[in-house]
Amino acid sequence: QVFQDYGFHPLVQRWIIGQCLCVDERTVSSYGIRRDGDTAFLYLLSAKMAELTEQRYEEDQAQVMLRSTSSPTDDAGERRKYNTLPNMSPKKG
Repeated sequence: QVFQDYGFHPLVQRWIIGQCLCVDERTVSSYGIRRDGDTAFLYLLSAKMAELTEQRYEEDQAQVMLRSTSSPTDDAGERRKYNTLPNMSPKKG
């Protein structure tokens, strides 16, 4: 999702949750993430450190774009009901 929304390839992403370096084989809930607002940290490697070539980046980005245009919904078949960004609208009241 971070790749699709922000352009950071999965190879450069390192997620830290609860003082653990996350691995793909585990779910976020297995690290203790239960609800919106739980803390996770994203560290980004350089493409060089991650051995990510420009060609690989462009190929993977094209695949993501193809999937997003052919299916505007997530894997469960429904639109996402959450946002990972803070609400920036002015407060009322």
